Amino acid sequence: MKQGFCKATLLPLLVAAAPAWAFEPIVVIGGQVPALQMGGGAQEVLATKAQTGGMFGVLTTADTAAGNGPGMVMQNNYTELWYVLEGTYEFKAGGKTFEGGPGTFVAIDKGQPHSFETKSAGKLLMIYMPGGFEQFFMDWDKQGLTTGAEIGALEASYGVTRP
Repeated sequence: MKQGFCKATLLPLLVAAAPAWAFEPIVVIGGQVPALQMGGGAQEVLATKAQTGGMFGVLTTADTAAGNGPGMVMQNNYTELWYVLEGTYEFKAGGKTFEGGPGTFVAIDKGQPHSFETKSAGKLLMIYMPGGFEQFFMDWDKQGLTTGAEIGALEASYGVTRP
């Protein structure tokens, strides 16, 4: 007679093998998060390192005029993903310069110099992996820093350099 697993024996094995969730679902209804105001734009933090078990952080940045952007920077600790929601941006990455509007996607791995600049009013979705760099924007806003030398120490504390 052939022996097999009974359902009562198999179910606990399947449950034990199932991966644990790294984080609970995150739902942000548009316009219901406070906007941070600094650097010539407005940022909305949509998900933090604390909310995602450290996996990623997400924010949007909206600029009302052309010419805004961080200048050439290098993230030494974070991979950065951008997705253009509105407007037109100029991107510099991998030694190339290109322009893109809504639907444009850019991924920059840590350690690669890059920049973006608004060519018109616009809005970017920004994802950082692992999570944590979204806190940079919250710290910048909380400390009321201006760009230039004031922001340099904060950038350095998050592993940002200017090549």
